[in-house]
Amino acid sequence: MALTACGTRNITSLDEQSKDARSVVMNYDISRKVLLRMHPWNFATKRKSLNTIAPVAPEFGFANALPLPDDFVRLHSVYDGGYTVSGTQMAAEWYRVEGLAILTNFSALNLKYVYDCDDVNLYDSLFIESLSLHLAHKIVYLLTGSDTKKESLYKEFTLAVQKARFNDSVEDPSEEFDDDVWLASRFGTNSGFVRDPKT
Repeated sequence: MALTACGTRNITSLDEQSKDARSVVMNYDISRKVLLRMHPWNFATKRKSLNTIAPVAPEFGFANALPLPDDFVRLHSVYDGGYTVSGTQMAAEWYRVEGLAILTNFSALNLKYVYDCDDVNLYDSLFIESLSLHLAHKIVYLLTGSDTKKESLYKEFTLAVQKARFNDSVEDPSEEFDDDVWLASRFGTNSGFVRDPKT
């Protein structure tokens, strides 16, 4: 689909020894990961409880550093899960992703996150269209030398990913909270869920 969008020859295998095939192979994985980072896609969402018998403490700011899952791509939302908070009062900033860990004052967290989903059979059709156009945008100049085609594909990709994100979001309605939960999450110990503000 990406090569069709570029207007170049199609390939029958990624093992094909051609410029077209090599361009796809070289850019496919990073395009896939970039797109996974752009939105909390429902098809690529997992839930996991993070805890450790002996959590590593950062030098300052938080009590614990809980290792993120190996397949972590981006955060969707965090729940405290009713776990114990270290210290007498939790700060307003109660978690932060840094490096390969999530820093927190909790001894454990329940995490909802986008994972590195590489099974194309799970992909939503609108995600596939967006991925194809993103890949086409990355390789079209290499294959055709056309800046005009590159700009055109970027516009097509932008529209496609907006449509994909909108439709995916419709199937993942925002969770409702009462005032007590919001106040607790802002000023004191949180008792439930906090969603990534970028979503």
